[in-house]
Amino acid sequence: LRAIAAGKVAKYVTDFPTAKLIGQRNVICLPHIGACTPESEDKCAVAAARELYDYIVNGNIRNSVNLPDAVLDERQGVCRLCIIHMNVPRMLTRFLEIIGGLNINVEHMINKSRGEYAYTMIDLGDPIDLTKVKAIVDMEEVLRVRIL
Repeated sequence: LRAIAAGKVAKYVTDFPTAKLIGQRNVICLPHIGACTPESEDKCAVAAARELYDYIVNGNIRNSVNLPDAVLDERQGVCRLCIIHMNVPRMLTRFLEIIGGLNINVEHMINKSRGEYAYTMIDLGDPIDLTKVKAIVDMEEVLRVRIL
């Protein structure tokens, strides 16, 4: 406050406001985010557990560091094919050709990319297992295949 009054500091911005700073001229008080409080850590842990559960059970990805957000909230098929793959041209076409060759209908799907990686979820009208989609599993650009 002395530096502001003396003209040495034009504005002071803080996220740790004190009663003495609040309301002072040329002082901007912001709320402290509190990312390291026990309450925020508990909430973050609960959110992370929910997101992990949603990935394991439904294949949905939210807030990933290296994969795109991809969410299909409502299941519209008998099973869901989840594929993590390189983000290169024709991947979707190749996946759909294999599925179509099995005479299986695609009920719903999403494909999202982030940088060099992509994630595809496909809800299918008939059940499959990994042996039926071995051609997808064996693609060089495919990193992981899950069937839910």
